[in-house]
Amino acid sequence: MLMNLDNRVDFMRAQDSNVNFNGGGAGNNWVGSLDAGSGANINFGLMNLDNDVDFMRAIDANVNFNGGGAGNNHVGSLDAGSGANINFGLLNLDNDVDFMRAIDANVNFNGGGAGNNHVGSLDAGSGANINFGLLNLDNDVDFLRAGQDAKVNFNGGGAGNNHVGSLDATSGSTVSFGLVNLGRMGF
Repeated sequence: MLMNLDNRVDFMRAQDSNVNFNGGGAGNNWVGSLDAGSGANINFGLMNLDNDVDFMRAIDANVNFNGGGAGNNHVGSLDAGSGANINFGLLNLDNDVDFMRAIDANVNFNGGGAGNNHVGSLDAGSGANINFGLLNLDNDVDFLRAGQDAKVNFNGGGAGNNHVGSLDATSGSTVSFGLVNLGRMGF
């Protein structure tokens, strides 16, 4: 358990192991490249800390950005492969993913309170399940491509907005905007 510390990891590979970045207070976690292999559990369960991962690949692994308070999560490039579970289950935090590709993987942006989710480019490939199930948060996706058998859901309630700049939903994909009391911005 860390308080007010900065952690820096240039490269991390985890397979059949648990890696936990848990703490509270002011500070930052930076990981240059994260390769989460089969059986890996990576947890960024932080309070009031910033998490920054330049590149992350996950296959048959669990990666969790769960925390609360003031802070930000940034992932430069996220490659969620077969069997991966990526969870951004945050309260009052901002999530920013520059590029995300998911194939046969689950990626969840779940949380409540004040905060924002931004994905620059989202490529939901075959068998991907992407969920924006948020309460009182804004979701902003610059470009969304939903491949065959992909499911992308914007579900939530309360105050907030969803914005998709460009949407390419291919044959067999499902993109749902099932929201309560949320403003809708054009796409």
